[in-house]
Formats: sequence, structure tokens, C-alpha cells
Amino acid sequence: MKIKGLVQKSTGLFYKVRLENHQIVEATLRGRLRIEASEATNPVSVGDWVTLIQDNDIYVIDEILPRQNYIIRKSTHSDFKVQILGSNITQAVFIASLEYPFTPLNTIDRFLVSVAAYHIPAFLIFNKTDLLKKEKQKIQLQDYIKIYTQAGYEVIVGNIYEENFIEKIKQKLKDQITFVGGVSGVGKSSIINKVEPSLNLKTGEISKQTLKGRHTTTHVEMFPLSFGGFIIDAPGVREFHLVDFEPHEICQYFPEMLQYSKFCKFANCTHIHEPGCEVLKAVEKKQIASTRYNTYLSMYQEVKNKQKY
Repeated sequence: MKIKGLVQKSTGLFYKVRLENHQIVEATLRGRLRIEASEATNPVSVGDWVTLIQDNDIYVIDEILPRQNYIIRKSTHSDFKVQILGSNITQAVFIASLEYPFTPLNTIDRFLVSVAAYHIPAFLIFNKTDLLKKEKQKIQLQDYIKIYTQAGYEVIVGNIYEENFIEKIKQKLKDQITFVGGVSGVGKSSIINKVEPSLNLKTGEISKQTLKGRHTTTHVEMFPLSFGGFIIDAPGVREFHLVDFEPHEICQYFPEMLQYSKFCKFANCTHIHEPGCEVLKAVEKKQIASTRYNTYLSMYQEVKNKQKY
């Protein structure tokens, strides 16, 4: 008899699977599934619904059920492989900070584009506001909030010592399957521990030399929330490399650019040099943030360069 379950953790050889009766079992993968998933380094992903075959106390994943969506990135071990970070996700959140460590806007934008490409809605959290002592930093934070709210994203701002901040996050996570992204050190694990104290995830320190975080999450893992829903925590991601993108598609994943691109003079407008480009006009009028537009240019050129090879 086959049993249905939800994959909560993958270590490469073994999988932690939550059965429909909430029992947690350790399972291995049937060999043919490894062969079939030739493009991905991990044939089974956290968030996958699977069927298992049980033989006494041994569980084997026999089938991966159809995915609603997934998030992928280029494999860190091979230029020709991809890694599936999570599947069947209902929303994504990127956690950023302006201090200890500083999160580049380009990194935020790449994450947002990557999840938008798989039709996953996203919101942002700016954490560690208690570390912003200088007036210049506080003004910068307000500028960043404006950039992303203007682009159409919800932004939650605060720090883990503010009850209201944690409560807002809990309300956003409730009854959702949420993929959590962010560079190492921004406080992902600390926020998750505040939202769900029973998890008691390991937190790391910031390197004094590089002012960057050290990885505390080594494997992608899904955690159930006592108030409803799941969160998928992934190792700190410094950069998303574009996978399976076409240059003309990239604009579609910048909501504020898509709004204006519909009215461009040319249907195949690249929004770089064409006359009658409404996107360029919006950038000039500061209706589209220049930082977001610059990210678009760098991503467009990156994809164009890949097509030469």
C-alpha cells in the first residue's frame, strides 16, 4: 500500500517526510527517480508531496506528485545543474538588513524576480532597525521602503525586540507555505525562533572581518507552525543566478515596469534605447526607482551574454 507524505527535509541521501497522520519518518529514494531527474541535483525537494512504499520500518519514496510551483537556483557544484530550493510554495519573503550585514538592493531584486518568474507572491522584511543609530541610515531605510512599496510590495519593518513586528510577521505567515530567503546573518533564524519559539533554531554570529553572516542553515528544511502553515528555511543566499530566462521576459517580473511597458510604442521594446518607451519615461520621472531599473539592465545583459555561448 502506498502512503502519501510531505517532504520536510532533504540531506541528499535521506528525506524527512511528514505523513498525513502527522508521523515523521525517514525515507530513501527509489533509484529510478534519481536517474529521471537529470537536470536537478536534488530530484526530491522540500515541499514536495510524495508517495512512499513501506516495508516494515523502511520507507522508500516511490513517486513525486505534480508540483504547483518551485524555486530553483543554479547549482553551487555544477554550471549545468540546478538546485530546487522548495516546491508548492504559496508565498515568499526576503529578509534584509541595512547594518550588520548590509543587504545590497541588487540581491533583493534578484530574489523578487526569481520568485515572480514562478508566480509566487512575495513581501519584504527589513530587520535589525535597532542597529540603525545614524540619521543617514534611518533616511536610507525610508528610501528603501519607498522603493519597494512604490514597486507594489508589502514591507514589514522592525526588529525582533518589538512585539508588534513579530505579530505582523505571524499574521503574514499564518496558513501559508512560505519560502524564507535572505543573505546569511540578516536574522532569519532569530525571527523564526521568535515566531515559533519551540523550533529553537541555531543562530550564528557576524564575522567582524567581513561583516557578513556565517551559514547556520546547512540544508533546506520545512517547519510546521503551531498557528497554521509552514515555513521553508534555506541556507543564506547571496545571489540568485538566472535560470531559463529570456531577455524579453525579465521586464514582466518587475511589477512597476510591467505597468508602464504595456504602453510602449514598440511591442518588442527592450526599455533600453527605443523611442516612445514609457518605462524610460517613468524612470526619468522617478516613478520607477533607478536602482530597480539598473538591476533590470544588469539582468538583461547577463541573459544576453549567456545566449552568445
